[in-house]
Amino acid sequence: MNTNALEVKINAVQILKNLTRNLETSISDYVESIAKVMIEQLLTDPYAQTIRKESAKCMRFCIAACKNTPAPQRALFIMTYVKMMEELERRRVREEFDQMNTIMKEIAKMLRVFDDFPKAEGTIFSVDDAKTFITRMGQIAQMIKDDKIARTQKIAKMAAHVDEEDMEFFKEDLEKVDKGLHHIMEIGGFLLRNMGASISDAVETTLLPLYA
Repeated sequence: MNTNALEVKINAVQILKNLTRNLETSISDYVESIAKVMIEQLLTDPYAQTIRKESAKCMRFCIAACKNTPAPQRALFIMTYVKMMEELERRRVREEFDQMNTIMKEIAKMLRVFDDFPKAEGTIFSVDDAKTFITRMGQIAQMIKDDKIARTQKIAKMAAHVDEEDMEFFKEDLEKVDKGLHHIMEIGGFLLRNMGASISDAVETTLLPLYA
């Protein structure tokens, strides 16, 4: 891919991200146009993780900019969430833990936007969609735990053959992957606050045992 074109594309996304963050609700009239490009093209950009990451941040600020119109705000999040879950599945199949963590982190931050979502507007997810989400998070959490166990064992075997600096690098990398568990628990906490008893059984049976 043309690296100059890629750099221009990244810069353009970052400019839009900064505009939506700084202008807040003042940019609400332009959110639909910005979101169309982000959702249809950039959230799943096949070439650059930076573009996907910055696009997700931009969408978080777009969603926040719609706080005065709760129903469209929720709809915008759901459209963004669906696209990000498509990308999450691609990364899960490839076992790309760093990119899975980035996606989960951004979804968790998007959900924080709804901490003060009006109760009269209902929940963010339907019960069925929330339970599907919880199941997927459970699968990813188990993958992270299994990977951590395997890599911890590998590090232990390598200890006698590598220097202290290399060992520190391996341990730090392991901690980065482990952060995904924190993002998953944060999302689970939001779902419990937003949806209460309707999904508490799913959280209890799917997620909590992974943190025991």
